[in-house]
Amino acid sequence: MAADSNGTVYSSANDTQGSVGFESNGPLSCTVVARGWLRDAGGAALFAYTARLRFARDRPDAQLDVTVRNAE
Repeated sequence: MAADSNGTVYSSANDTQGSVGFESNGPLSCTVVARGWLRDAGGAALFAYTARLRFARDRPDAQLDVTVRNAE
């Protein structure tokens, strides 16, 4: 979720074509990837995002990488 300087709120909940799935899934680690757009209530896009969560066996933490791309 994000807001612009005018107070317009953009959310992934407004993106009807976003996706989440496994990018890799092995015995020692897995990566979950989410892709989509942050959009306002009318469907206008602020930016696209790709978020990757990497989990490793026997590790209590996860690594998060986020990439954003301008809509213009």
